[in-house]
Amino acid sequence: MPLTGAGRGAAIVFDNGIYLYPSLFAGIGHNDNLLSGPATAALVSSSVLNLVPGVVAEMKTHGDRYTLSYLGNYSRYASSSIDDYDHHDLFLAGDNTFTNRTHLGWKVGYLNNSDPRGATDRPSLPGAGPDLWHSSNVSGTFAYGAAQATGRLELETSLQDKRYLTNRLYTASSDADIAMVSGRFFYRVMPKTSLVFEVRNTHYYYIQDTLSNDNTERRYYVGVTWQATAATSGTFKVGRLNTDFTAVNHADYSGASWEGGIRWSPLTYSTVDFTTSKSTANTTSAGSGSYVLNTSTNVMWNHKWASYIASRVSLGLLTSDYVGANRKDDTKTYGLGFFHDLNRRLRAGFDWTLTDRSSVQNIYEFKRNVVMFSLEGTL
Repeated sequence: MPLTGAGRGAAIVFDNGIYLYPSLFAGIGHNDNLLSGPATAALVSSSVLNLVPGVVAEMKTHGDRYTLSYLGNYSRYASSSIDDYDHHDLFLAGDNTFTNRTHLGWKVGYLNNSDPRGATDRPSLPGAGPDLWHSSNVSGTFAYGAAQATGRLELETSLQDKRYLTNRLYTASSDADIAMVSGRFFYRVMPKTSLVFEVRNTHYYYIQDTLSNDNTERRYYVGVTWQATAATSGTFKVGRLNTDFTAVNHADYSGASWEGGIRWSPLTYSTVDFTTSKSTANTTSAGSGSYVLNTSTNVMWNHKWASYIASRVSLGLLTSDYVGANRKDDTKTYGLGFFHDLNRRLRAGFDWTLTDRSSVQNIYEFKRNVVMFSLEGTL
């Protein structure tokens, strides 16, 4: 799978062979529950201005491809400036083909982001805004086997460090180093269908581990990936997940796990995407249990009503079981969007998202409506 970034729209072409793909998203909208507070609390609502500039620089040489990409995300809240944020994602990536059987993809990146207030279980100090953090990461995938070979092997690894910058009284325990290694074997059973066998090992090491969250996660999957017809494609893997904590006071997990994604294209101008997964996640505060067992299902329908008019409808369901704590959440997310191409470079849009979370503990329940009017441009 390519690790280089994808440019959108037309490119600015330089004499040295570099292609530059700039883009800009500008939106203005309203969030009626900025802090994801329960109905019994005094809710914070605000209009918001959102700017997302991006650029991808691409260079191809001797069958290899290299990209340098930047994506920013700047938001300003009229009624709650303390929640303003600036996000920066910078990546350098390459896809190298050595022979028709060997391929290497690699990526190094730096992220400067934040967790909005109310997005985690961590408390905040009075007057504190989002929890700011930065992360450096490197990843690589080595593939052996021709595209049409009966057998093909992929080896993948990644390293990431994550460090919080603010609200240190509560965020210091979330500083972590994450190391992952996995291997996948594809066995072709039909021209466009292959069986997949995967083993994945991920280790989480917490720098100041007051929550004793150090753990090793191992996944063993078997599945299928296909593009049987022009109308359907997808990958589905099912197997077992073991999460073993270093601390004896944490409950381990050993049980079923799966990952799946299917695209159905009944018409050339209409697609339905279905994704599902079951996996564990680490908790973010004391009292939240040993881990969270998440089961998610998402459906999205994109349809073009004309060459210049499109719509998007989405539905998401997430069940989060906090093992070791008296808490279980069910979160439903509904989305609706309409888009109009003003010309080949500029698109206007409207998005509405409703998030509705219920819980066995009322303090974790909330509803949030976000509406956004936008303009998106490329060359």
